[in-house]
Amino acid sequence: MAFLSLVAFEGFGLKASAQDRPTVGVVLSGGGARGAAHVGFFRALEEAGIQVDYIVGSSTGALVGAYYAAGWTPEEMTKVVESRDFSDRLKGRHAHSLLFKNDQVSPVLFDIRFSGNDGRFRSNLVSSLPLEWSLLEELGPAEALCRNDFDQLLIPFRCVGSDVLAKKDTVFRSGSLVRSVRASISFPFYLPPVWMDGRPFYDGGLYNNVPLDVMMQEFDPDIILVSAIQSGTVDFESDDLLSQLEALIVRDQLEMNEAKNVWVIQPDLPVGTFDFEGMSHAIQVGFDDSGKYLKNSGLDSIGSSELFNGWNEIRRRFREDLPPFSIDSCRVSGLEPSQTAYAERFLVGGLDDGRTQALKRNLFLLDSDDHIGRITPQTHWDSLTGMFDLQLDVQTERELFFEVGGSLPSNTSGFGFASLSYNRFSRIPLKIEGALARGPFYNSTHADLRFDFHQRLPFAIDLFFSNNQFNFRRSSSTFFEDIQPIFLTSRERETGVVISTPAGSNGVLKGKFTDLWTQDQSYGDWLFDPIDTADVEDFRGRVGELQWMFEDRDDVQFPTSGGFANIRIQRFHGESSAVIADAQNLGSRDSLQRSHEFFRFRAIGESRFGFWNRRLVLGLRGELCLSDERLRSTYRASLAQAVGFQPMLGSKVLFLDSFRAYNFIALGTSLDVSLSPNLMLKLEAHGFQALEGIYDAEKGPGFRSQTPARWMSGLHLVSKLPIGPISVGLEYYEKERTPWIFEVHWGYRLFRGSSRR
Repeated sequence: MAFLSLVAFEGFGLKASAQDRPTVGVVLSGGGARGAAHVGFFRALEEAGIQVDYIVGSSTGALVGAYYAAGWTPEEMTKVVESRDFSDRLKGRHAHSLLFKNDQVSPVLFDIRFSGNDGRFRSNLVSSLPLEWSLLEELGPAEALCRNDFDQLLIPFRCVGSDVLAKKDTVFRSGSLVRSVRASISFPFYLPPVWMDGRPFYDGGLYNNVPLDVMMQEFDPDIILVSAIQSGTVDFESDDLLSQLEALIVRDQLEMNEAKNVWVIQPDLPVGTFDFEGMSHAIQVGFDDSGKYLKNSGLDSIGSSELFNGWNEIRRRFREDLPPFSIDSCRVSGLEPSQTAYAERFLVGGLDDGRTQALKRNLFLLDSDDHIGRITPQTHWDSLTGMFDLQLDVQTERELFFEVGGSLPSNTSGFGFASLSYNRFSRIPLKIEGALARGPFYNSTHADLRFDFHQRLPFAIDLFFSNNQFNFRRSSSTFFEDIQPIFLTSRERETGVVISTPAGSNGVLKGKFTDLWTQDQSYGDWLFDPIDTADVEDFRGRVGELQWMFEDRDDVQFPTSGGFANIRIQRFHGESSAVIADAQNLGSRDSLQRSHEFFRFRAIGESRFGFWNRRLVLGLRGELCLSDERLRSTYRASLAQAVGFQPMLGSKVLFLDSFRAYNFIALGTSLDVSLSPNLMLKLEAHGFQALEGIYDAEKGPGFRSQTPARWMSGLHLVSKLPIGPISVGLEYYEKERTPWIFEVHWGYRLFRGSSRR
């Protein structure tokens, strides 16, 4: 078979090989998430028994090519690409984040970080640390074994980077394999460049996205197979800013130079450049299209299962010789002495529990600190110890953060959000933040002063002031309905202190002490006249709180993975004063004052389980609230003070009488169906059982021990875009005045938390 293959390719004018088969070189283009098709391409080659002798890649092609050259199999690469960890690393997320550094959710859509000293802005969108650390773990051992010579890898390898100062591409053939690959995938404005010899290097696709010329100049094999994932007009016409940028600056030219030994495979991929959820589909398309091309062109005839099995044995022995990725020492540079001491206290914690994994965890914890801007890790292999030395170049974050966001729905519940914060990274790091939210439904003002103390037991002290107002209307208005009058205005003002400490990498334990004032203005009858006088009830008191929270969701509004848990124990002490209408004497008002002292226990938990490669995600949710709280002066004031059950998007802006109580238990489930890489159908249903229902009696509010269970359900079509999530939803609430709610929504409907909510 090998002889027949040689005869066949001689007919194409190819050089005869000294081996019993022609040498094969592989060229892999860039293409962002579409580049995952290269994994399927390698799988097709292996199934055809084709052995690869040389690899040249650019951008994503460099990433996939380096893994294959380092001995990874297509099956192993597929498993990694389809994991949540891989998607997270490309988005700059990691499993370990110090939640106690920032446990407040906010409706942020865009942020700008800049320095007050020189006006410099942050130039990249995501943190590069998760990606860089994974490259060290997965390619570092091969880099150590080949001793900085890419010809000594399992397969000789080259990758291309862009020297933007010289305006030309640069071929990496030696040095650090990890940093060379990292330079080749540094897409402008998405990932920061890699600096080598005082020069910044960006994505190889900027000047040479299909480096066929590099393959010819460096290796000149008998056969060249090109896996070309080109940028098309679909991306250029997209509303995605990064895809438009790619179409403008990436050079996709492919010059054949009339070479007869070049075969180009171009998979048909409807996957966006940054559509990381579509990478699994890209792998399958790459495998299918490459397999068909090899068969139709007759290239599969150069394969030999016997020869490939021999090469597979060589791959196995190569991998056995790889040193384990184990860290011996760690050094920090780039910071001032006091800042270095702060960073080192992060890194040394818990090193007795598996040094390498503990360093990884602590390194990601340090990266989640608002005072840390960018961490660049590098390793050096020490042949004497058989371990790696870790060098961390750490840069401080910009001092000023400006964040913008909010919620834009098809009804009157929208609001805009903006915050500005100042970070001072000194011996005791300091953060000052101010935030505003304004809209017809929700208004908020918040100020916060935070001090961080990272001793043996890290903790933080927050001094805060918060003022919130919610305007609930008689019904939910849409584009085509008149704006309904406000029947309940709920205000709350807090001043206090929070002491927090980490409870694991994704948990936080907090003690909170608050001076609380609330005021609820409401009407006793739904069919009120706006000129009527509202009932008013105030509460002034103090709240002590102990809270534990765990957060591991990939999104706070429409999560598809991870879990969440929150346990709060609160003690309220204060007095209420009410001015209400006298039912016996029309036009007169009664004043009531009461003392209140009660506790509240609340627990929330949710988790998600993926099936069928996470195309289906099942979610489970539970909530429990227990309290010995007394009723207020009126039915409406009692409901306003009660805890609301608000698991669905629409429920967060509706005043649902049937889903409020001082004591209740609730259970729910959801099913997320992935319709396309960026489109999800979410179905959910929740049941609510008040342990003591609140009802409106003739002489005021009362408790009812036997209250029927209520349920709510919803259906949402969700698209998560770079500009924020957009959803179209239909929700149903049993026994409510307006049971059906239809809504189109863009942004995040997230409100600042308070002691009574």
